[in-house]
Amino acid sequence: MDRIILCTGPSFGRGDLLKSVTERDHEILPFKKIFLATNDPRNLGVEFHGKRPAVELLVQRGKQLDCLNCIIRSIRNVVNDPECLDDDIILFKHESVYISDMNLVRKAIGKILDGFDCVAKYWIGFPHTKTPGRLNDYYHPNSFFLRVGAARPIFKDHPVIPYFTEEYQFCEEYLTKYLFSRLSRIYRIDYHHSSWKDNELGFYHIPRYEDPPEWLWDKKNYDELYR
Repeated sequence: MDRIILCTGPSFGRGDLLKSVTERDHEILPFKKIFLATNDPRNLGVEFHGKRPAVELLVQRGKQLDCLNCIIRSIRNVVNDPECLDDDIILFKHESVYISDMNLVRKAIGKILDGFDCVAKYWIGFPHTKTPGRLNDYYHPNSFFLRVGAARPIFKDHPVIPYFTEEYQFCEEYLTKYLFSRLSRIYRIDYHHSSWKDNELGFYHIPRYEDPPEWLWDKKNYDELYR
């Protein structure tokens, strides 16, 4: 399928990881095009098996803002590229995320082919963590699939976010309130476990720290995810 477009980054200080993970994934799931939004100028000349991505250099504003602006700018660059068609499928993932289960990846892509605009995980927060004025349940942005035609009206003129406000205090909150809320059909996978290691979309998120084994996805719902 020559319809999958990778959006990735921001990859500050992790150029080697960006290259190795992207090349590995490109061998498993060849990408039509690759769009990199990075906050590290050392990534400007990167190639993946000789394939040059479309690169935009972001101003460093801190981890959460850089992650949010990486999503916004890489997808904006896709939807404004004349070679990227409405029926193409965006895979957004950070450089610390790689394909681990092609069965689940195929099923997620199948939901887009069935007519969904997006396939994404949705964190269900703990009741005791609710804070007034702060979102407790939200879409998780370390990996998701998005149809180009659905993304186009949302992202084509979307500006960079220079700072957080009382209305959106972290990346996931802005993504949920102001971007995904405008999509008509989302195949939402609710979850309540660690966001590291294997996830329901078929990706592995490289841990920054070790979670207790009981806090990882136990895969008991594996065969129920895409019915």
